[in-house]
Amino acid sequence: MNALLDLSESSVALIREELMADEVVRWAYEAPLRQGCQRAIIFCLFVPLLSVYLAVLAMANFLVFLVLCFVLLTTALILSRISPPPKNIYVITDRRAIILKASYDTTVHSFFPRHLSNLVCLRERYGFGDFIFLTRRTSAEFREEACELGFLDVPDPAEAEKLLAELKKSANGDKTR
Repeated sequence: MNALLDLSESSVALIREELMADEVVRWAYEAPLRQGCQRAIIFCLFVPLLSVYLAVLAMANFLVFLVLCFVLLTTALILSRISPPPKNIYVITDRRAIILKASYDTTVHSFFPRHLSNLVCLRERYGFGDFIFLTRRTSAEFREEACELGFLDVPDPAEAEKLLAELKKSANGDKTR
């Protein structure tokens, strides 16, 4: 269970809850909060603070004060509706690859060796890599979209790539999985 040492306690609990009997974790990674989510949180904190500051400055003008109060209340309502950003946890065990997406509820995607036949490994610049297990294509009226499911933005992907290759090879030896 050395793979779980770098993870938060809540992530370790989610992983343990999902594991089957006698299943061993060989590699795990907790993806950090995406930069877009961080920017949204910073913006939602900045707007109310700026509104209060401007309201104090504009106390002489009552109409400006009312507008700024409206902006502050609207921002507070929006903030109360925002759900926490999902936390992605990537796990490779001796039997399967697991993606846990945790927010208010947890979505679990399990990929056994037989599901890894279409595994695509993409190495990016700066030492990051993506492992795409499944690509779903959907088409709307005038456009086609692809949704990729896998381990995304994994730093130093060499170890994960090796373990996924071993897992993929095990599909040929054991047809019961």
